[in-house]
Amino acid sequence: MAYVRLASLAVIFFLATSLMFTLKKTEGGRPTCGETCFKTKCYTPGCSCSYPICKKNHIIAIEAKTVDE
Repeated sequence: MAYVRLASLAVIFFLATSLMFTLKKTEGGRPTCGETCFKTKCYTPGCSCSYPICKKNHIIAIEAKTVDE
């Protein structure tokens, strides 16, 4: 009976690990760049200012209401 529990635990661990690595490869992830805006400018490539923090551009594009925003 202990082998069944250990086997199922190993399968769950394997699935969780593979899911974690799959999500790291996607474009999602954290929306912040780890930087605050300074004079409405972000110095991290791929980030834009959404005062008071810098956010990744693909997240901002989803939140935009118009093309010019």
